Amino acid sequence: NSNSNSNSNSNNFQFVLIPAEHSEAIETVECDGSGGLTDDALVKYAKNYFYDKTGAKGRIDTLNNASPQERELIAQQIRSQLEGSSSTSSSKSSNRVQEMDDNTLLDMLYRNQSAASCDITAVTVPTPLNQHHAVSLYAADQAKDLGWPLNARAIALMAACGYSAAQVYGNVFVGRTIDNETADVWQRVDFTVEDASPMAEWCKIARTTGGGGGSGTSKASSLSGIIQQQQQQQSLGGTSAAGGGVQLIGNQAANTTASSSFGANGAPAVVESWGRWTQTDTEVELVLPVPPHVKAKHVAVKFARSTLSVAVSGELRIPTKSQLFDPIVPDESTFTFQDGGSNGRELCITLTKAGDGTATWPWVVAVSK
Repeated sequence: NSNSNSNSNSNNFQFVLIPAEHSEAIETVECDGSGGLTDDALVKYAKNYFYDKTGAKGRIDTLNNASPQERELIAQQIRSQLEGSSSTSSSKSSNRVQEMDDNTLLDMLYRNQSAASCDITAVTVPTPLNQHHAVSLYAADQAKDLGWPLNARAIALMAACGYSAAQVYGNVFVGRTIDNETADVWQRVDFTVEDASPMAEWCKIARTTGGGGGSGTSKASSLSGIIQQQQQQQSLGGTSAAGGGVQLIGNQAANTTASSSFGANGAPAVVESWGRWTQTDTEVELVLPVPPHVKAKHVAVKFARSTLSVAVSGELRIPTKSQLFDPIVPDESTFTFQDGGSNGRELCITLTKAGDGTATWPWVVAVSK
């Protein structure tokens, strides 16, 4: 298994690695899919990756290479750590650990650290509307507890599929399968760098009723593949994310703190090249700095159900027919001015979300390349 841009083997499939560090490019990984569900190459690859990245492999290597004196020292360190932990020192399990001999304690540590694993999250479940395509996200177990940072791009992808409260930590893999129980089909298929864009067509489908994502009424038509993978665990060169012919206006995903909450309901505003934005359950507010002399007659804001354009004194701030993340109600969307900002004056644009108003927007506007 190796990184590759080719797919000459008909059994091969591609998936992506989305780093938590935004400056690192999303990577394409290619594996042999002939093992099917029972010997899934993506799960094996992810488990081995996180086994190494979490330090578990290094700890096992240390144990394997330790001299008798070093093993004794490791056991003493474990006991000392437990004694210093107020959450465990008084527990019966902690007392049992303190009473173990060195070999028993280290054998327990070995069994705990030697089992490579990962956490699997269903981004979409297979439904007829999405052609029985299931997309899953693979992360390290307890990545948050390990102190790994939020992954803004993965969170944006989850939000684009209807999971507004999702929190994703550390580097993650995302892959796709065809999972059709009726036809008895389970097969790995490509998930590309372009698919990792929150603007991808499959994300739009996922948000619709029956689309398999967080906003669909069909919660799970077939979770058998994911469930079996989780049961098995118990027993055992890219480009930027904005693909598909469009680019996001601004750089919201670079601001990890703001973009992981998407400026929602009192969270910090997401800063863009053109200004900043926040949102509530029913509205999105864009704030653009303008010169002090600018009045309403100098501003042209064109609201449409799925697009927006903004010009100030003839200068396009948001290009004509820039695509919005979700539909709005044009007749209920407005703009006004307020004092503030670096220029002393700001243009405030309020977009009224259409539909039930529950979707969290991971981005606001995009423009065709």
